[in-house]
Amino acid sequence: MEGFWENDPSTNSPRNAENFNLLSAGWTKLKTGDTLTFSSADAPTYVVSTNRDLRNYLSVGMKLRLTHGGVTKYFFITAIDASTITLYGGTDYTLSASTISDVYFSGHKNPYGFPTDIEKWQISASVYNQTNPFTVSARTAKTMLSIELPIGLWNIENIGWVNWRTNSPGVVFDGNYGLALQQDSQASSASGGFNQITYVADTANNSGGDFRSNVSTSLLGYKVTNKQTIYGNAYQYLPNAQYRVFGRISLKATIAYL
Repeated sequence: MEGFWENDPSTNSPRNAENFNLLSAGWTKLKTGDTLTFSSADAPTYVVSTNRDLRNYLSVGMKLRLTHGGVTKYFFITAIDASTITLYGGTDYTLSASTISDVYFSGHKNPYGFPTDIEKWQISASVYNQTNPFTVSARTAKTMLSIELPIGLWNIENIGWVNWRTNSPGVVFDGNYGLALQQDSQASSASGGFNQITYVADTANNSGGDFRSNVSTSLLGYKVTNKQTIYGNAYQYLPNAQYRVFGRISLKATIAYL
């Protein structure tokens, strides 16, 4: 198998014009004899096996350019060990049990050809709805929306508004909204009684039957080591009162290596 350099490894020139062009564009070919083989898929995450430990020159956050099924595809490395590499393909790129060839890697922010459209490397959900009326006698949560995050490092943004409405006006109202790792948690987000990521808003003892709270928060560099679901939960506690919760919320997570 022909190597990338004239004498691999070498400080001489790349062996051919194609290698030279890719190197000058920010890409370096895998060392001679190093190969990737498809192992498993859990879209948009894919695992490839390596014929030897490649951690001496590949690491998390790097980009890969490869040929699969006759098509050039791009991925982020999100995990690596002595025998496997975990890849994130975003919205456009998949892997299956076909030959993987012409593999290049890059630590550059924008190597030539790599798609930098944020939406291609983003997982998102949005909602504009309302819950059916429900009565509470203890702090209660209603999940407004959720996203499932693959392995990787993520920047999370949550924006919009949530409105709580009760049929018991004239009493102190208590409600808040938070991102959680549990759906419909019964614990208070303010007290941190559940596995909480971040706390967003509190109504601060507003009286009356209706309260609207804006949601605007970001969480940078949230690390996911196993696939994980993030929930946007609206919490409320007005004893023996009937509620309806509605809102317009957008929840987005962008791979942090972009």
